[in-house]
Amino acid sequence: MGENNSKCCVFFVSLQLLVALDALKGLGVLHTDIKPDNIMFVNMKDQPLRVKLIDFGCAMMASQVELGMEIQPCGYIAPEISLGLPFSEAIDVWGVGCVLAFLYLAQNLFSIKCQYQMMKNMVTVLGQPQDHLLRAGMYSEEFFIEEEGVDSPSWRLMTAEEFTAVNNVETEEEEGFIELPNSLNGLIHIHPKLGAAEMEDRMAFVSLLEGLLHLDGDERISPRQALELPFISMSHLREDVTSDYRD
Repeated sequence: MGENNSKCCVFFVSLQLLVALDALKGLGVLHTDIKPDNIMFVNMKDQPLRVKLIDFGCAMMASQVELGMEIQPCGYIAPEISLGLPFSEAIDVWGVGCVLAFLYLAQNLFSIKCQYQMMKNMVTVLGQPQDHLLRAGMYSEEFFIEEEGVDSPSWRLMTAEEFTAVNNVETEEEEGFIELPNSLNGLIHIHPKLGAAEMEDRMAFVSLLEGLLHLDGDERISPRQALELPFISMSHLREDVTSDYRD
């Protein structure tokens, strides 16, 4: 797929998924299983860029949410689920962020085979969740260790060996053909540079990802806020095309 076609696909998939999440949030529904397998192209011949979110078998109402639930597929699990924190519809926003990163990279941003490697990837690219989140999480000690510091205790990610010893689960490395950067901003430079306009688009896309993949679910951007960001409201795209995919 060419660079322009790929960018167009990411834009329209982003738009439609965010519109879907905005509608679900209005209904108080959590999908809980957002991943590439659950995004279906409607008609590749006549409407090649129209998609729909499918498979609501794991969906639940916001009123059914319980602390400590183990939901979402590996590689698409929001930090608040992994750590055992209170959660909301924001977990689906995280899932969409992971899907969009997958479309951009042509590989998963976080490991889909091993929850330890998933968390390690997350810390590498996004940084470590803040200490107050780790202190509050009922599952934090499955991934992190609290150590005494000079001024106050601090947390660090376990080594693979420590994770195995604590959880009695072997870790599994997952090699991708693209080496992950140590920040989301690094995604801007993964693909070949194609001029100032392309780089501006990439920066807008990464800005969207930063909002969707905020480690704190309470501070994560909402679907409606995401729809107003520059990557979605690009001025050089025809308004009538955008309107068609909002219908």
